[in-house]
Amino acid sequence: MHNRCHTLIPPFALNMLCGFYCLLMAGAALSHDAPPPENATHIKLWAGGHAPSRLQYELALLTAILDTTVEDYGPYHIDISREPLPVNRGRKMLAQGDFHLIPAQDWVNKAEQEQFYYRIPYPIWRGLLGYRQLMVREDHLDAFAAVTRPEDLQKFTAGQGERWADSEYYLRNNIDVVTSMQFDNLFSMLNRGRFDFLPLGINEMQGSLAIANEQHPALTVVPHLIIHYPMPIYFQVNRRYMALAERIETGLTRAEKAGTLDRVFREYNGPMVDYIDAPETRIIHLN
Repeated sequence: MHNRCHTLIPPFALNMLCGFYCLLMAGAALSHDAPPPENATHIKLWAGGHAPSRLQYELALLTAILDTTVEDYGPYHIDISREPLPVNRGRKMLAQGDFHLIPAQDWVNKAEQEQFYYRIPYPIWRGLLGYRQLMVREDHLDAFAAVTRPEDLQKFTAGQGERWADSEYYLRNNIDVVTSMQFDNLFSMLNRGRFDFLPLGINEMQGSLAIANEQHPALTVVPHLIIHYPMPIYFQVNRRYMALAERIETGLTRAEKAGTLDRVFREYNGPMVDYIDAPETRIIHLN
């Protein structure tokens, strides 16, 4: 059941770029365009800095989950904040109650997480965000074509956002890392040779590349090469709103039983899974 791809740009790229506009036209309507019922429960979701394709799926999944609970809990209205904030700032605002929930990894500080946040025990991306494609300069494509194992990456430097949890995987495998506080700055840094590759989730690479190419047309993606490491993402709920956590868990159980979770995941991510499974794709696992 492989969807083989022999081109530089994977076949799901167009769908992901279209997803950006679908999110603006359709996904945002779930939260902004249609006036909510007067008795609707407002749910504040923070997704600052998330690629449009990532937010599109997370919003569709959360909507499918909550839709199963309307009869018991009443109507709802999702208020999305796309304000770009440093990860720690976003988590602090969640702890303060400015947001009800965020889709995020577990915290490094487990004690803080358990005190302020409740993790819905369901990995919403099913590990897919741990599969990273590599954005590079076109003149480096030949060099990366020879990469087949973690040791081959040690002669290159990775670009990362400041405080991205990913960095620990590269450093642990003796791969140097250069960071930036601003995500968009990473494109110009890569173009100037400050580092050699920018690993991004397979779900967000094509949208990010389209943005990068507006000013840096020499940036591209290494074909058929993926770095993988564990990166489970969960809905993290402020502990002040445990009724919402209960509602989400109830909806999860119902949506899973009805096959809705599988359907939504496949609808938004199926071609990416096929691309990962394709026989020509080389996967480098980092521990």
